[in-house]
Amino acid sequence: TTALRDTFQSLDGSVNAIMPLRFVEVLRQGFPQFAEQGPRGGFMQQDSDELQEALVSTLSQRLTSASSLPDIAPASNLVDALFGFELEERLVCQECPDEPPVVKTATVRKLVCNIQGGAGSDVQVNHVGEGISLGLTGTVEKNSEILGRNAIWTKTSRVKRLPRYVCVQFMRFYWKATPDSRDHAGVKCKMMRPVSFPQVLDTFEFCSDDLKNTLRISRDKNADKILNEFSEAKEEGKEEAKEEAKEEAKVDSDGDAQMAEGGDEAALQAALALSMGAEATAAGSAGIGLPADFMGNYELYGVVTHKGRSADSGHYMGWTRSDGDNWLCFDDDEVSPCKTEDVLKLKGGGDWHMAYMAFYRYKN
Repeated sequence: TTALRDTFQSLDGSVNAIMPLRFVEVLRQGFPQFAEQGPRGGFMQQDSDELQEALVSTLSQRLTSASSLPDIAPASNLVDALFGFELEERLVCQECPDEPPVVKTATVRKLVCNIQGGAGSDVQVNHVGEGISLGLTGTVEKNSEILGRNAIWTKTSRVKRLPRYVCVQFMRFYWKATPDSRDHAGVKCKMMRPVSFPQVLDTFEFCSDDLKNTLRISRDKNADKILNEFSEAKEEGKEEAKEEAKEEAKVDSDGDAQMAEGGDEAALQAALALSMGAEATAAGSAGIGLPADFMGNYELYGVVTHKGRSADSGHYMGWTRSDGDNWLCFDDDEVSPCKTEDVLKLKGGGDWHMAYMAFYRYKN
């Protein structure tokens, strides 16, 4: 923690590139896998996701106070308060309908985008939302008390609590078995399939029903505001037609126009009743440190990309939003400006850099 703090202070105090030697030394001492060396004596390339997991795991053990947040409860540390998702996991036995479902909660610090597709595949993941939804479902082998043996269970996860910051990992690296090889050791491969990601990530579809009710209050109010603004703009553009419609309504005030007004009024009252009912049932906040009117949207502010076809080689680069549409690309000690459209092109599909980790921050 101290070495990381000193590294950030060195970065803030200099406009030149720095070498985080102390931080790397402490990292390799605490996590020996990052000190692995190849046959020629050089340090081997490591996975950026594994580095991030090592860092947040260490920080979660040290940062137990609220710091800049008013409170971190119900989280036990600042990392989970800022990055932690509380998931509701529901397990249903496929082989025995009489087996009662198992429901439990778990805390994770990232969303995983599973990548599938290609010839012969029933599932084609083209967008990060599709991959995240796929990652929240699956099957596990677990003991069935009724059957008295292991059985296949369907696992479905939904978000109960949202964080201020969202980390999405693109599951590009996987282990491929090599039964015909001499050592049968298998090989680590990379999924090159293009998967697009948005500038604004909407997490609504990943949430539990209770959390959706909480988010829906502000989402419905915002939708009404947008519709009202659209209606006002449309009316301003058709002022003459509006005046004619008013005159016709006055002429036949007891006829169809009055009935239409009564119908609109009834619909409005019904919508208000629904909104008030939702507010009554959706108690609580969407997450720690999130505003009361949060709608579940997150703005892209950082991307880690990997270039190359091998998991054990290639090149990592960082991309971070500076302000507005302006971004900075960090290629080791070289920094260059770029735009949002350049970052959104990093979806993969070739030998150029492709997104491996994406970072979002809450946004209304």
